[in-house]
Amino acid sequence: MRHPDTDEVALRLPLAEDAELRAVDALDRLLARHQVEQQAAGQARFALVEACLNAIEYSGAERPAAMDIRLAIRGGELVISVGNPGAPFSGDVGSDSKPHRGHGLKIMRAFMDRVRYLNDAAGTRVEMVKRLEPIQ
Repeated sequence: MRHPDTDEVALRLPLAEDAELRAVDALDRLLARHQVEQQAAGQARFALVEACLNAIEYSGAERPAAMDIRLAIRGGELVISVGNPGAPFSGDVGSDSKPHRGHGLKIMRAFMDRVRYLNDAAGTRVEMVKRLEPIQ
């Protein structure tokens, strides 16, 4: 990676179809600035898309509502946060969930080193962290 300092991007995007594409574009530019290895970049991109799609689908918010996205590289880690005004969510997919659901959560957990959900009066936020290795 080229820049030792924190580099952060904040976005507020509508909870609407294709909003995840704008988030991925911002992530791609951040990762390119730091010369992040392609496999790690692809995994982070996939996890971000899943987090955005979950926010769009499950926010339960009246339209027009927005999701807040923060993308940061600091201390050798990529930190992605996607928040929405939806109901609290713990990250657990219970047995009462719909069949063939929860794959996005599995993808996020498989591709990122840490995934956690935070709930407060503003809604639900997923925070994902991926350790980055410098390109040799």
